[in-house]
This record gives sequence, structure tokens and C-alpha cells, in this order.
Amino acid sequence: MDWSPLPCGVFEYDSDSEFNELIQKNNRIVPYHVFFFKKSHMHLPKMILLGDAGEYNPYHFYFMMLARFRFVDDGSGTILYHYPNSKNCYLSEQGLKLLPPRFERTKYPFEGICYLELPYLRWYTESIGDPWVFPYVRELFKHIWSSSPQIKGKYSYISRAKSGRRRLMNESTVLEKLKWLGFSVYNMEDLTLEEQIRLFSSSEVLCGVHSAAFANLVFCQSGTKFMEIFYDNSTHVHYIDISNQCSIQYIRFIGVTITNPETTDIELQNPDGFVKELEKFIHG
Repeated sequence: MDWSPLPCGVFEYDSDSEFNELIQKNNRIVPYHVFFFKKSHMHLPKMILLGDAGEYNPYHFYFMMLARFRFVDDGSGTILYHYPNSKNCYLSEQGLKLLPPRFERTKYPFEGICYLELPYLRWYTESIGDPWVFPYVRELFKHIWSSSPQIKGKYSYISRAKSGRRRLMNESTVLEKLKWLGFSVYNMEDLTLEEQIRLFSSSEVLCGVHSAAFANLVFCQSGTKFMEIFYDNSTHVHYIDISNQCSIQYIRFIGVTITNPETTDIELQNPDGFVKELEKFIHG
């Protein structure tokens, strides 16, 4: 890919209140692809600040945080950046350690430094507007997924049984049938981020209830099949977006009922029908 850093602009502001007003104005519509400079800090040495954009969520971490490095990354030069991890996020700590060695992090701020948060991307509610985001994130972790080629017949079911919400409450009624089809069952809570990347890269077929873990679809091989279980076709199209851009065969199974509106737990209306639909998708 072309490693030329992306062009971006500059927005100068006088006070924190002016900056906050900008961010909040018009339902958080802000200038994209812009570095923000506090005018009184313009004369200071600069260092990159990697801001929190929902670091606990893999979709946010990959596409709303790490992708922003593209504005300063030429693919070879050292990138010195500050990331404080004020929320002590385990996911981001794992992910940053997996980056190529050209990325060097400082955990603690230095005095006399102007910290510049990396520019905003074109983030939409359920999709990413910048077409380079998925290829760039994929390239960042190429040293991991490239050594985990797709394995023919590797079918992976991603369970949310250990999650506190959006669980498939009658999952146990279909697990044995899924195993008969050749599926192995995985809980993301049991895997490191590197193991998750390798799992997705090496799987031929993936299935599971809508989950942030499916951000790892970006590491799948072209032609991978993915069935997402969700309760309608009109919302939460994040993984349709990734599938379209990464040449993944996508289908959504909507034959479910919400059993708890607060946790959005669901159950299959017809477990046998679900298994038949999945088998048809695999062999179709």
C-alpha cells in the first residue's frame, strides 16, 4: 500500500472552552482530518497523543484509534506517541504491544511538550467513511495474520455465553449440532488479542451473535463466510460494511426473539431452522 502520510489541516483554538464548544457543536460534528493546536502551545515541541475513542471495544480500538496513525505513518520512520491508558484498558495494552516496532510509546507525559491528538476520521454510526481504514489496520497486524493462513474446514462459532449482555439464551440447544457440522466453539474472553487475530485469519467459516469481537473480520482471508445472528436487518450494519470491503461472504440470520430488552439477550425461534440455514450457507 502507499505509505505516504495523509494530508490534514490545522485548527487553532484559544481556550479549552472554545475547543469543547467546537466538539459539542451540531451533534459532535467536527472538522475531519485536522490537527488541533492550542495557540499558546504553538511554540512548544510536539508529540503525538493517541486519544481514547472507546478503547475497550475492538471495533473502536482498531478503526477509531489505531487507524488515526495513518496521518503520520510512512511505513518506516519511528512514531513516538503518548498513550496514558487512564482507564487501565487491558485490550489496548495488548493491542499496542502487537504493533510493529516502529511504534514507540511513552506512558507518562513530559513537561514542556505540546501533545497533539491525532485527527478525527470520517466515523459514522455504523460504518467507516474513509476507505483506507480497513486496509491500513490490516497492514498493521500483517506480521500476525500472514502466518495464520486459512484452514479448509475450520468453522468457528463465537459464543457470548461469558458476556453480560446480548447472549444467545438457548445456545445450548444447538451447540452439539454445530459441532456435528464441524464447528469449534470459542469465547473471546479466553483468548488474547493475538490469538483472536489468528483465529479469524485461519477460519473458513465464522458464526455468532453480533459482537464487537467481529471487528477481527478485517483479518479474514478473502472469501471467508460469516453468518451474523441478530434481531433485524436494518441496524448494526458494521460487519456488512467490513464484509463488503474485505471480500467476505456475509449473511444475517434474524429468526430470533429478544428475551431481555435491557441486556438485549436473545433466543433462536427455531433452533433446527437456524442449523439448516447455516449448513445451507456453508455448502451453498
